[in-house]
Amino acid sequence: FGGGCGAYEMRGGSYYTPNRAYVGGVPTNVQSYARAGSVGLLKVTGGAFTVTNNTLMVGGNGAGSLTIGASGVCFAKDIVLTNNTQSTLRFELGAAGLGSLKASGALVISAGAKLEVESRDYQGSAVWIKLADCATRSGGFDPANITVIGPGVVKQDRDEDLWLYIPRGLLIGIL
Repeated sequence: FGGGCGAYEMRGGSYYTPNRAYVGGVPTNVQSYARAGSVGLLKVTGGAFTVTNNTLMVGGNGAGSLTIGASGVCFAKDIVLTNNTQSTLRFELGAAGLGSLKASGALVISAGAKLEVESRDYQGSAVWIKLADCATRSGGFDPANITVIGPGVVKQDRDEDLWLYIPRGLLIGIL
């Protein structure tokens, strides 16, 4: 009841919808029974969550969190992190890297949205890791709203996509 409330963790399989999807509440102009202040979490650690030709709204009428894990795939035409300052996008890298988040259209990042990256388990060799792939991006995360736990720094200025840059150090052996 209220739409977009609750927690859903996807560990495998496939979910497909042609309809708009909400994480963190359906706005009252969409459904009259929607509740303001709802909390929603969509965590895709494995499998594929697909919103074809429509929008995935995170934080539509409450607090919404979207987490992409090491083997998760999340695809939508547009992905919107709303302007209610309660939307969070989180990436949890595994030893080999990250699943994928793709907007075939726009990735909209509204003011106040938060970005969290957990990279402590990453052991791969890539220096640039794509966090989010999109055709266009509007807005960006305020540096004060970006948290990286582990190595790396988020780069928002490399084309339209979001990246994690993990500089490699130089190891010198002294005999």
